[in-house]
Amino acid sequence: MSAIGKGSLSLRKKDVTTQKSIGVGFTKVVFAHKATGGESSINLNSLSTPSELSSQGFVQPSPSTLTGLNIYFYRRNLTLISSLRGVLMDFLSYTVASNTLIKLSGFTLEPNEIIVGVVDPMPRNELLVVDGEAIAATGELAVGVTDFAVGTPFETNKYPTQQIGAVKVYRNGLLQARCEGNSLVNDGNYIEVPVSGGLGSLIRFKTAPVNQADNIIVTSNGAYFERPSASMMANIEALGGQLDKVVEVLSDVSGQPETYFQANPSQVDLRQFGDRVIALEQNKEDKYSIPFQTKTLPSNISVNTSDITSLRFNSLQVGKRYRVTAQVSVVAGDNAGRFLAHHNGNTILRVENQPTGAGPNARFVQTGVAVFTATASTVVFSFTVLSVATLEGSGAFDTTWVMLEELPQHEPTTQWT
Repeated sequence: MSAIGKGSLSLRKKDVTTQKSIGVGFTKVVFAHKATGGESSINLNSLSTPSELSSQGFVQPSPSTLTGLNIYFYRRNLTLISSLRGVLMDFLSYTVASNTLIKLSGFTLEPNEIIVGVVDPMPRNELLVVDGEAIAATGELAVGVTDFAVGTPFETNKYPTQQIGAVKVYRNGLLQARCEGNSLVNDGNYIEVPVSGGLGSLIRFKTAPVNQADNIIVTSNGAYFERPSASMMANIEALGGQLDKVVEVLSDVSGQPETYFQANPSQVDLRQFGDRVIALEQNKEDKYSIPFQTKTLPSNISVNTSDITSLRFNSLQVGKRYRVTAQVSVVAGDNAGRFLAHHNGNTILRVENQPTGAGPNARFVQTGVAVFTATASTVVFSFTVLSVATLEGSGAFDTTWVMLEELPQHEPTTQWT
């Protein structure tokens, strides 16, 4: 099967470790060089065509064709054969130094020795495979110090006629200008200190901080590129082939069909989706249920009380909507009492009682309901004796109690006109 789906074209070949780059519609390129003796390298731009081969119809590829092979990036596609030594081994007998230069290792060519190079089929275009790496460095420039280490090499004095190069430099949030010609004697704020090969990793400012350190930010002006040591496509293709092989083994070991591990989507993806749906179903109570809590007044209250602690609700979440319900029971025969619910200094519920009745068990019971959006974490209840009044409490629901409910799906509307 393929790593990209059952029935799709797989990139895996029999020998994954020696797999080459994808080749569709391309032919092999063969070049040859006849040595004069003593050469330690082969330059594709100055090949000497062997007469022994040209007499048999061999035609040397053009310089543009050889350069377009990009053998530095696709070195796995290159095979070198010596008329005296046989097949040469990469990294042992030679190294690919660039797209046009092959350096020999440990020997030089003998007079009239013929080297034949064979480049396997591969995609050829104007784009070279590269690794991109953005430069980002932050830090402080200490008092009295002018040098700031970036840590990542970059091309120095790029765009020499401009006052900005491969990197942008900010000092205390202000974009700095590179000195003209990358020289401290010219106008500007800093220079890029070169090390070797046109690269550097140090910014040198004209002036050092005096009283306190300055904040420095260095970012790439575009992208910084590194040449890879081998074909990325070949590596990706090899990984795809290895994954296909892993799938075969997993199928045998687990007893699951190969389609269980395939993409577009895989059975694993489908199972993860199903698990997510089940989890949502199991946890829907967290979203759609209405949490509530009820508290009862444990004993009678006959005096003014600003905070009835046994009825207090704590740990409300600011921004959520709540409903508070209160059943207030006052002993019959009393004159009047006032029961209030307070939230963040505001009265959100009010119940006043004027009891009437007869007998030792007579009482006056009244209920109040209020909905509010929390702006603080507590709801406090108070009782005020307006004349002679007793707030009745017994710890049971037939006297005074309060209830707080969270309303997760409670939204105001104007649709009921």
